[in-house]
Amino acid sequence: MFTGRDVEDLQKDLIEHLDLVIDGRFEVEDRDYERNLIGSHNQRIINLSGRYADHIDWFTKTRSDYIEVDILDDSFITNGSAF
Repeated sequence: MFTGRDVEDLQKDLIEHLDLVIDGRFEVEDRDYERNLIGSHNQRIINLSGRYADHIDWFTKTRSDYIEVDILDDSFITNGSAF
């Protein structure tokens, strides 16, 4: 779950249903170009359930430079970064 908030501010009954949280607001002036799915250096990866313990290194390794583009009837979705 991407929150835009600190995990400490989330309600306990919500946290009980989550496996992994990426918390913290996106700060454009402090962009993180290294970690997968992370937008800025202030954001943390919090493995709440341990479900992804064997895969947590994927989030912290240097990301590949790529962009995925899905073209729909009247819109498009992009994912990734070429920077």
